[in-house]
Amino acid sequence: MSWTTAIVILFLIAAADGTAAATEESSKSAGQIDSSRASGALVAAAKKGKARKKPAKPVVRITDADVRKASGSLTLPAGPASTKPKPDTVVLSKVELLDEKRRNAGRAREVVEKASLEVDALQRELARLEDDYYAENDATYRDDVLRKRFEQTRRHLDRARQNLHAAREDLMKFDPPPVPPVAESAVEPNG
Repeated sequence: MSWTTAIVILFLIAAADGTAAATEESSKSAGQIDSSRASGALVAAAKKGKARKKPAKPVVRITDADVRKASGSLTLPAGPASTKPKPDTVVLSKVELLDEKRRNAGRAREVVEKASLEVDALQRELARLEDDYYAENDATYRDDVLRKRFEQTRRHLDRARQNLHAAREDLMKFDPPPVPPVAESAVEPNG
């Protein structure tokens, strides 16, 4: 029941009570009592209020069983199609794309520099171990300690070189080297 219908009913009840009281006083004096007329007006007003009220749509509950039984494709109600991008979709402008590419290239350059420094340090260490190996007079120390350190450092150097190679390939993705312009021949044609 809407609030306007409730107000109308309350108003009619109050009016009916006032009318009934006045009617009762006048009826008592006249000797006539007609209470059915006042209640009939109230019933009529209530029916009129219900007639104005729109019927509510029935509530349909969809269960998992209903979904399993359903066949066919999903149909969406016709409505205005939204041309706005979805909020979770990130649309970058050309400037933002170039800025992102520049940042990625900078990070890749840093990785290449670190890998290159590591390779250089390991090469120096390997050269030092080789010099120590040939300078050592004790054959047991040379074969047991220095040879193992040399092999371990060589394995680390091989891994560092692989990492450097991979880092350079990643850098090429973000920052390819410029293509040199085609140089015109220095020799002028005879003519």
